[in-house]
Amino acid sequence: MKEACVVGFGMIDGLGDNPIDCWNNMLNDQDFHKPIHPHVHENHGLNVKTAFYPDIEIDEELQPRTVAYGMHAVEQALYMANLPHSSNVGVVFSTLSGGNSTKAKIESVGRKQKPKQILRSAIDYLCSQISIKYGYTGINTCLYSACATGLVSIDYAMRMLDEYDYVIVGGSDAGVNVTDLYFFSVIKAIGTKSMPFDKNRDGFIMGEGAGCVILQSHEKAEKMNSKVYARITGVANASDAYDATAPSGTGARACLEKLDLEGVDSVNTHGTSTPLGDIVEYNVTREFTDAPIYSNKGKIGHTMAAAGVLETIYSILSIQNGVIPHTAGCKDTDMDVVTENIETVVKKVLVNSFGFGGKCCSIIVEKEGE
Repeated sequence: MKEACVVGFGMIDGLGDNPIDCWNNMLNDQDFHKPIHPHVHENHGLNVKTAFYPDIEIDEELQPRTVAYGMHAVEQALYMANLPHSSNVGVVFSTLSGGNSTKAKIESVGRKQKPKQILRSAIDYLCSQISIKYGYTGINTCLYSACATGLVSIDYAMRMLDEYDYVIVGGSDAGVNVTDLYFFSVIKAIGTKSMPFDKNRDGFIMGEGAGCVILQSHEKAEKMNSKVYARITGVANASDAYDATAPSGTGARACLEKLDLEGVDSVNTHGTSTPLGDIVEYNVTREFTDAPIYSNKGKIGHTMAAAGVLETIYSILSIQNGVIPHTAGCKDTDMDVVTENIETVVKKVLVNSFGFGGKCCSIIVEKEGE
């Protein structure tokens, strides 16, 4: 598979609505857990009190939060890339929750809804809106691969870079809604606080947000004189083929065996704060590299389909700024993970995303020019 050039990116999550604010808040010591609206747990019997989500007002009569977040990230990425408009553009923009917040509203007020309001709850509504708004006539699709969806979307997009002038790739989710919180509560995946790799971790905390990267082949980037912010030089997919929720490490190991890990100087883990998931990922990763290990989810929670893309962007920001960020929430651990920011040269980052059903995907992000 060819390398991909990252020529633009955009993001929004519980830390901010742009890369600068998100990065600065990733490095500080502030706790960004926020209270969930009381009606979510009081009216539905859910014992879920905190989450991570952007501080912006969204009128869900006009569009679901998932769509609003995604469009925001796309606009940022296009502005950064500053590419000439083309209709020969592909869109691979994925979500897990889709319009679940809209579905919940439809159910609460009955079925007196206009057709367009119901359409907004479709899982592929966001990717369609991106193509419609910008006139992109290339592929328009939304993937679903559990919590590995973001990186799997990048993998899928990289397979078609020769076909299009560029590909818009991203993930967006607004999981702080009754439907998603109920599901993850029932299977006992939700914890009390996001603390990846900490001895007291007891589950993940839901996050909301979106990430978008614009990818080009090296040849297209040269031809269009694009500024390249980083390169994705490797990608691997595999499966545990083991259990619906519990990881075995087989898929993660298979991914890392396929990648060139020589020179990796940090690992941005899936690290969700679950008791089993964190230790399995840590042990498998340590079979392959002694590079510093950290997780972004102590600051932004688990953003589902957005996670892999957001963490790819945070890895690019780590390379650009020469800092390996700390693992927020990790105060007491028996694992060798980064608990304080490390200022150092960062050239090559391994990024992991692992999902229910044993879905595993890992990519390599490298500094341009290396």
